[in-house]
Amino acid sequence: MIRFLICDDDPSFAAALTEQLTNLASKYSEELDIRIGPTFTDGRLVLSSMDRIPFDVIFLDIDMPNISGFDLALEITKRNPKVLIIFVSAYDNFVYQSFAYSPFRFLRKLHLKEELPSAFDKAIEKCLSETQALS
Repeated sequence: MIRFLICDDDPSFAAALTEQLTNLASKYSEELDIRIGPTFTDGRLVLSSMDRIPFDVIFLDIDMPNISGFDLALEITKRNPKVLIIFVSAYDNFVYQSFAYSPFRFLRKLHLKEELPSAFDKAIEKCLSETQALS
């Protein structure tokens, strides 16, 4: 199973992203068990649930209240360095700052429809290659 989480403080964007990811996952439905969700609107909830809800990939907003996406990425990486972090932001200027957190990808919210399919497919490939390396 490959599980994707979403953390974005904008519930309507998170719902739209969930829908798009679900559509992308459907093309793999016969060969892979891909789970989309849950969705979190507060990064603190991601941290408090990490022990109960394992995940492989997180789509992570950067500009959030309580804990920024950058701070959340640091904590996630400390707890599980194999998690793929895909930053999703409306602020293109965060792309260079994001390099310090070694993200798998950086997606621009305004270009999500164009950028998401490739990022999703590459995340699947990476998760599968990690699984095969462990076998």
